[in-house]
Amino acid sequence: MNLLRSLSVLYPHESIADRRSLRPLGIAITVLAAISTPLTLAQQSNNAQLAASRPEVAKLSADQVATAYYPEDMVDPDGQAGENYCAVAYENAADGAPATVFAVYPWGPPGKSGEMWEFSRQPSGDYQGRQVGDPKLDLNASDRCNISVTDAGHNVGKVIEVALWGNRNSSSYLFRWDGTHLTTAGPVDLDPSGRWLDTDLNNMAFVPIFEDGALGVVSGPLDTGDSDEVDSDQHVELYRFDGKTYSFYATGLYMGEFSSCSSSSCGPDHAEFDVPKGSMGSLVLRIGNGDASGAKRVAGGIIALNGKVVAEIPGSAGGTRVTVRRLAHVAAGKNKLTVSLKRMPNSPFGLVYVVIEDHTKKR
Repeated sequence: MNLLRSLSVLYPHESIADRRSLRPLGIAITVLAAISTPLTLAQQSNNAQLAASRPEVAKLSADQVATAYYPEDMVDPDGQAGENYCAVAYENAADGAPATVFAVYPWGPPGKSGEMWEFSRQPSGDYQGRQVGDPKLDLNASDRCNISVTDAGHNVGKVIEVALWGNRNSSSYLFRWDGTHLTTAGPVDLDPSGRWLDTDLNNMAFVPIFEDGALGVVSGPLDTGDSDEVDSDQHVELYRFDGKTYSFYATGLYMGEFSSCSSSSCGPDHAEFDVPKGSMGSLVLRIGNGDASGAKRVAGGIIALNGKVVAEIPGSAGGTRVTVRRLAHVAAGKNKLTVSLKRMPNSPFGLVYVVIEDHTKKR
């Protein structure tokens, strides 16, 4: 099994010394760390007009927008100004420049919580920005952040994921954007103090496991073939889009990624999962054939539970992507899953997601 996580990789930013000036783009913009008074947003009633003026229109990257227009209230005088951010282009203009940029500034001066900003490109080439999102969202990160945009498919559209790292594993917030408003699209709860909204998603990934074509969300340890990574009794939580947000769907007693082998001599893959007492009769096997885009399908396969075949994976490249089977008479305790896959002709490999759902537990 190979690791093909849907979580976006955090791309390292270039050093401050490498981006002090954007002169190669045909403009002269001095970035935060290079001047004593940073180039920032002038905040006016939660809506800020950028204070920068440029001699000509230029195409900035999302990173350059987030850095050049750093909110002045997020500058940490004791830190490295300009490096505490992550940014993504939500959509591009006809000329290829980012039309809408979202940026997260996860920490600033002491006592200042993280902020999320939306920047819109103006005809002049400048960007107008404003803070967005519920102010109670806990967008702080003691280590780093990443922001990405995923097309989650049918009836969902684009979803913005903000992943924050600290002393624990990554936590993710999900959002949807209608062109004017940013709304929370994932599970959040008030913390015990009642001051902050915390996310329920940790180490999440988008997965193509539902029949309607919309991507689901898995939160928790995903088995990718490393036996030291996931214990058989570690469970995940599955979330499904309900028309407005991702809400809890089922507990996953097991979830793994399996890839077809490039060699005909490859044997089947095996995995173990633990079934708690009281779950028998409520288990569902869910199989997703292919990656989130619909590509990388397998030519067929067989799923066996404790040596008995319980499902066959259709092999048509354009056919059914998701197979669902109810599992009866599954014993409590350790159970063994065997996955045998066939790759498509002239294809290097295919990908299959396998989920064992337990609908006994409700949230």
